[in-house]
Amino acid sequence: LLIEGKNTKIWMLDYKDVYSVNKLDMLRSQSFLLAISLALLIISLFVIQKLSSLLTEPLYKLASELTSRAPSNLAPVEVPSGIVTHELESLVSSINKYQQQIQELVERERAFNDYVSHELRTPLTVIKGAISLLKQSPNQTFADKQINRLSKASDEMVEYVTTLLDLTRVQAENDIELFTPKQQDIEDIVSSYQYLLAGNEVTWTVTIKENISLRLPASIFKVMLGNLVKNAFA
Repeated sequence: LLIEGKNTKIWMLDYKDVYSVNKLDMLRSQSFLLAISLALLIISLFVIQKLSSLLTEPLYKLASELTSRAPSNLAPVEVPSGIVTHELESLVSSINKYQQQIQELVERERAFNDYVSHELRTPLTVIKGAISLLKQSPNQTFADKQINRLSKASDEMVEYVTTLLDLTRVQAENDIELFTPKQQDIEDIVSSYQYLLAGNEVTWTVTIKENISLRLPASIFKVMLGNLVKNAFA
């Protein structure tokens, strides 16, 4: 190259092979990257689906077990096999606590029914028998005696019904007022069953060494003590 009257050599470098990419090579490169991205996406979806299946399988087992159970089956639920998470353990624990509450409710209802059938049968029998005798007897003294029996039986039924209503109410312990039974209260309870000692040489006395306070309704205490005295006298 002639520069200012002198021949000068100028070197020119062509980096076309390094920096220049034709359209076909660019398409191949982009296709390769796209294929890798799709492959990674498919693998990720497969892994996520597999993990999701492993995590939800115990829940499906738990739901299937609860669905197949009989209504009367309140046995504790076992933690399903598989991946056990803290949330799954908490769920099973909550279900078992709820079933325990249902079991206690069922037992309380069964005891309630047994108590009703046992305790109300006696005063009802007395009332029916006294009414039958009243219809047949012209003796006023005998009639007064039967009326007295009817009065006691009806009072006893009222007490039982009141007690049963108290038993059906679920109350917190702190919501129940303290009850201190007095000697006169106990003597009244015992004397109400004095008729069971007729013809027997049995006497009774009430001795209280010290006063006690009970956290339960007075009606329940009266029925409990009355049952003990009645069974003893009978």
